[in-house]
Amino acid sequence: MKRFFLLFFSLAAFVNAEPHSNIVNDVIQADETFIYELIVPHKDLPKNRSALRLETRNNFKLLKIDSTDELRPLDKNDAFTMFFGGSQAQRTRIYSFHIKAPEKTGKQVLGSLYWDADGKTTAIESNISVYVHRPYSKDAIDISLVPSKTTVYEGETFSITLKFHLYDHFHTPLQQPVIDTNSNFNITLIEKPKTDYKPVEDTNNELEASMLFAWLSPTKSGKLEIPPIKVNYTQSTKDEVVKTKTLNTVSYEIKTDSISKVATAAPQSITVIPLPADNKPVNFSGMVGEFSFDANFDRTHLKIGDALTLNINISGDDVSGIIANPKLPDLIGFRWEIPEISIVKKNENSKTITSKNIKVILYPKEKKVFEIPAITYSWFNPSNKQYETASAGPWTIEVE
Repeated sequence: MKRFFLLFFSLAAFVNAEPHSNIVNDVIQADETFIYELIVPHKDLPKNRSALRLETRNNFKLLKIDSTDELRPLDKNDAFTMFFGGSQAQRTRIYSFHIKAPEKTGKQVLGSLYWDADGKTTAIESNISVYVHRPYSKDAIDISLVPSKTTVYEGETFSITLKFHLYDHFHTPLQQPVIDTNSNFNITLIEKPKTDYKPVEDTNNELEASMLFAWLSPTKSGKLEIPPIKVNYTQSTKDEVVKTKTLNTVSYEIKTDSISKVATAAPQSITVIPLPADNKPVNFSGMVGEFSFDANFDRTHLKIGDALTLNINISGDDVSGIIANPKLPDLIGFRWEIPEISIVKKNENSKTITSKNIKVILYPKEKKVFEIPAITYSWFNPSNKQYETASAGPWTIEVE
């Protein structure tokens, strides 16, 4: 970003000859020192005065106070007269307060300035308001990962959300985050994750953002660490003023560069509980979550040569789409084709629900009454901490 302007002639603007304050630094940066000045004409200095008292607030720290005397013009019109040959000026006392800014950024109250004189306390300036910026030397993004749960069962699916704090010198939109993979988790990334932004109160351009980023499922029990997540971005550097002289003019070019950076969310630990061994069903599917199951045949009477369709539906909060198949009974006496499988995902109440449909087409080999045993499906429900089983059937199929 570049901005250009021409400076034909420049003079400093002086304020009227009365006590006033000023911030010396162009920008107050978090956790760094800046100077707050109080400028008082000598004629306005109280005779019976004690030292100035700056009562700081909001973690601003007063480091020291300096004072010096200078000649200043009587009013701002005299600044021009002084420049063209001098004019009346008066002595002024300049008090310099060296203050360390807090780590918090945004608009804040520095404190209040008092003077004890002639037996009374006078507030020179109350609730001094300043704006604290993130230093250009610091990252323009703070990022953290927040798991939806910190204790889960082995195989249980949970989500991770990324939280961002974007500071004034953040330069570009957020890029797609990248997560390190390992064998401790099955990781399912959210397709086209949505990022919600909101302004940070009492700041100029700072934003908070959140992004539902991925679903994880631990592959083993114990104390596991969610891998770190990285985001590439660019941030602006501090403005640099470049001066150029020509024959009759002086021009200034303000340059702002940008640099590439990588923000990393620190890894987080979660506790993974092993599935209970007690009451574990013989045909346990290995699925962990809240599921529903049903199965049915499209008919129970048919003629030899006709097709019979077995429909199986399993639905639950598995975002990977890898829902285990149920164990089918022996279908002796039927010829069957490779099952048709379809998987559909949809969002319901901030959950991703996966539905799996299995269609098996059967052809009876003979005229007979077939007794088809029930089909069962078992899973572990972490909400009630127990195994659950659903069953469909048995069926009687008559073939003529």
